[in-house]
Amino acid sequence: MGVGEPPPPPSDLEKQVKANTEAIAKLTEWAKNLAFEVESPVELLEPRMDTIEPGSIEEVIIGGNRAVIFRNTAGPWASRQAMILVDGFIYTIVAQPFEPVRYPDGMPLLDRLWETVTESLVFFDPWK
Repeated sequence: MGVGEPPPPPSDLEKQVKANTEAIAKLTEWAKNLAFEVESPVELLEPRMDTIEPGSIEEVIIGGNRAVIFRNTAGPWASRQAMILVDGFIYTIVAQPFEPVRYPDGMPLLDRLWETVTESLVFFDPWK
């Protein structure tokens, strides 16, 4: 391209990159409207407090993000659950059955599995 000459037209790849970038920007704006705005992850439990075992609620950090762990007694088997708040979105982990009295032999394995999952989670910034 010489001085004073117009730039070449964008390639198909450049057009696709631009279209994808614009689509991601639109989706990001749309997603912001869906995000939860809470002071504490415990607030996420309010609609289901009738099925949560009193005294089981614990605020923690999982994958570098605020989270709440609790025992949910709904259903035929109780479960240990974590709700992780990441950029306004909620990620949930469920370990079931979490029944130490009914299944005492299974608890060490379930605890080891729980620790493996919760200690290895990583949430990446989509722009990096």
